Amino acid sequence: MNGGPHEAIVCGWNDLDLLHRCLAEHGDEVAGCIMEPVMGNAGVLPPDPQFLAGAREALHDCGALLLFDEVITGMRIDSGGAQEYYGVQPDITILSKAVGGGYPIALFGTTREIMQPILDGTMFHGGVYSSNAIVMSAANAVLDTVLDNKKGIYKYLHRISDRLADGVTEIMQRLDVPMKVQHVGPMISMFLTTSHVEELCNYREVRKHCDFDRYIQFQHEMQRLGVYLHPNMFEPIYLSTAHTDDDITSVLERVEDAAKTCLVR
Repeated sequence: MNGGPHEAIVCGWNDLDLLHRCLAEHGDEVAGCIMEPVMGNAGVLPPDPQFLAGAREALHDCGALLLFDEVITGMRIDSGGAQEYYGVQPDITILSKAVGGGYPIALFGTTREIMQPILDGTMFHGGVYSSNAIVMSAANAVLDTVLDNKKGIYKYLHRISDRLADGVTEIMQRLDVPMKVQHVGPMISMFLTTSHVEELCNYREVRKHCDFDRYIQFQHEMQRLGVYLHPNMFEPIYLSTAHTDDDITSVLERVEDAAKTCLVR
């Protein structure tokens, strides 16, 4: 393969059997597979327990690399991202603005062997803001802060996120509103569905089961009550250490009010 984007092979995520079939047919052509370790662009879709490790093994068996896009998950669900949280190390990791505390930054990491063609100049790699001093200083400060306090930071983030997710689930079950709340730490999605579902595992299931029109009504009512949710159900909610227990209490009260206003039939 020449590496053009039109030569990419699209394989459904979170389905190890499907990946095995894809590699059985195209394995000799595949250089690597890039994926989000937790799907964040179709709402929050956690990986099946064996998917990430199984994907890594399958790719290595055919001589291909595993690449994790941790632009969303990196430094959000754990200090080492999803790969630390799930204990599966990719061959290449891509990170972005979370590392810079909001400053424009993108970076990738891999092994010395894979990086060597860039280091010795046989493969070109450039960037618009490469080594920008202000951005590098911001990234250094963020990394120092997170790594020095990671135990407390992520314990807190997971606790308040569990409380919000569990609270919304309890409210919707009590009101008999079909909603599936899924989260991995402070990545949270409230999937308003057309009927009760046990789990949403991939993009197609989200499209099949979710009620986007009613969600917009719910989003508008939440915003009227002072809580902003993205109007696209594909966009997760992200909590931070700036959010307090009082904030969670207030949000849960307004979730119940909004649900009673526009979701209860």
